[in-house]
Amino acid sequence: MTRSAERIDLICTSPGTDRYLTVQRYGTPGARPKAYLQAAIHADEIPAMMALHHLRPMLDAADKAGQIKGEIVVVPVANPVGLAQNLAGYHLGRFDLISRENFNRNFLDVATGIAEQVRPLLTDDATRNVEIIREAALAWIDAQGPRNENESLKFTLLKLAIDADTSLDLHCAGEASMHLFIHEDCFNEGGADLSAQIGSIATLVSKHSSGARAFSQAVGAIWADLREKLADTGKPIPTACMSATVEYRGRTDVTDAFAKPDAENLFKVLQRRGVIAGDPGPVPAPLCVPAPVSAMEVGYAPKTGVLTYHKNPGDMVKAGDVICEIIDPMAEDQTKARTPVKTLADGVMFGR
Repeated sequence: MTRSAERIDLICTSPGTDRYLTVQRYGTPGARPKAYLQAAIHADEIPAMMALHHLRPMLDAADKAGQIKGEIVVVPVANPVGLAQNLAGYHLGRFDLISRENFNRNFLDVATGIAEQVRPLLTDDATRNVEIIREAALAWIDAQGPRNENESLKFTLLKLAIDADTSLDLHCAGEASMHLFIHEDCFNEGGADLSAQIGSIATLVSKHSSGARAFSQAVGAIWADLREKLADTGKPIPTACMSATVEYRGRTDVTDAFAKPDAENLFKVLQRRGVIAGDPGPVPAPLCVPAPVSAMEVGYAPKTGVLTYHKNPGDMVKAGDVICEIIDPMAEDQTKARTPVKTLADGVMFGR
């Protein structure tokens, strides 16, 4: 067996305590293709951890059978900092309480950091250019000195994933059905099959890396960003990584009945990406047509009050449908206490 475990210590902000990442590695270090999977960078998103809990025995069996052709890096819990954030009985895993920063925002802009460094090194060989860019990216991330625990976590995760051929950042939402966020280039580089295999009912595609730089953007959009920054060189820069954010339904969807099939689908994705030997079978029929992120309608409450929903995640809605109502429990006339909130467009309600 080739599986190994690694502990990576993080900078800690408090004397007498420590934080570390546990990393599980399969296959041969440096072998291609490389897949990276992490769960719950928002530390209260337990369904993502459950998917990897069920995947790891499958990887152990594949490893024992000699079926791992490349390298697989698994971070089963991507945020030990957020795991410790409990306040008055509530787990607060989305934002760092010290910096007040979202744990899945403001990852390093690697493309800007290395663009001028790699400019004179690029060749007419696309494969060689991928190697050059990956080497430069790893070295540049290494050279950035984290100033605190939050940066230490983010820099470490990014370094583990930046040279991957496949990178899957596993999350969940508040209440939701299965959905997916992915860069346009990554969607065309295997993302369509990923969307179908996991059973996504809403796949949101972005064309540009946003200033917020979520993890999957930082890993996947580097190739498109470098193509744009270095277009004048005329040198080929392919999309060398399929990176995506997978949203495993809602926070309370923590069941083996969900997680085991989710893990089986991840295993098939890794087979289809060439990381694990074996036949994953045909790609399932997609459950949705990809849509640009700009097509997503986010509803905002027009007033305060008690929220009651009339539509659930997974429901198809039409423009004008009442999604929910906001109730003023202190209104003098309770027959007039409700304010309806209507959708502006047709589509699927995938989260709330």
